[in-house]
Amino acid sequence: MAVEIDVLFYFKLIVLVLGSPGNVLSMCAIQFAKVPATTKIIITILALSDFCFITFDFLNSALIKFVHSTFYDLSNATCKIGVFAGYFFTFVSCFMIAVLTIERTVAITMPLHAKLILTKRNLILGVSLVILCNFAWNCVVAVDAEIITLAGTNNTSFSVCYTTKYWVPLMYIFTIINTAIPLIIVVVGNITMGVFVIFNRRRRAALGGTNLNRGADSKLLVTTLSVSLCFILFATPLSFYYTVGEIFLPDETFFDTQNPYFVLVDCMNITNYGINFYLYMAFTKSFRKVVSLWMGKVKKTILPVKNRSGVEMSANTESTGPEASAVTETG
Repeated sequence: MAVEIDVLFYFKLIVLVLGSPGNVLSMCAIQFAKVPATTKIIITILALSDFCFITFDFLNSALIKFVHSTFYDLSNATCKIGVFAGYFFTFVSCFMIAVLTIERTVAITMPLHAKLILTKRNLILGVSLVILCNFAWNCVVAVDAEIITLAGTNNTSFSVCYTTKYWVPLMYIFTIINTAIPLIIVVVGNITMGVFVIFNRRRRAALGGTNLNRGADSKLLVTTLSVSLCFILFATPLSFYYTVGEIFLPDETFFDTQNPYFVLVDCMNITNYGINFYLYMAFTKSFRKVVSLWMGKVKKTILPVKNRSGVEMSANTESTGPEASAVTETG
């Protein structure tokens, strides 16, 4: 059993180390990238939600490894907190990808009306409504959750954090809200954008908004497509897996870390929450420039600067020679 637990624990540790700093950088760097203000808001919320989910999920894996219990199963209080937190961050991340798809679809297919529709006020109202609805829904689920004892295999029993009274309908509703609706929006939106771009080449100059140049807009479209594709491939399998397991096979083997199918879909799911920063770096040039500039400044601060004779100089030391001017220009 330790081998399988270690697989999840160390994989999620890698995602924590690589994905969490990436989400923090995404929240900061996107503010200076040349993308529409509405896109900045969506990506910031998405990165924050992803960061919280990665942190919470790793905490749960650490408890499994070292305490041999999940955060959900420690007590009825942690059961309710865990259900609320885990589902809430998942909901927000999924719906922010859906909102990003809607925002880009409107900007691409209706470039002349995009400025009137995609205002900060409208976006904040829409995002606030989504988050409030998710908050209310997860409060209902969390209130109904408590630790119960189920029959296991070989005349054994096990305790698990579960929604008790209405768990079957809640799981159906959870799958529809958390997976089906965002998935439909993402698929339909991206197909619409793709068809519009292919058959309306004269409007390609308006991709992503009328204020941006053609190259940047094309990259922004590719970024949206890549984020959506990762969501479809990595996040949706676990949602359907949980639905099938909790409705039809409510026993410990379906969610056991020894189950290779559970390990696979869980690793795929956590990857979705840590990969977006690298997609932004790969496909959004202005975002990549901001991060590269910051990394260059950090490198100069940490590493000593050498002059032509090989003598180390402090990065903060002022010089009037040609070496100093060269460093300034390249920074």
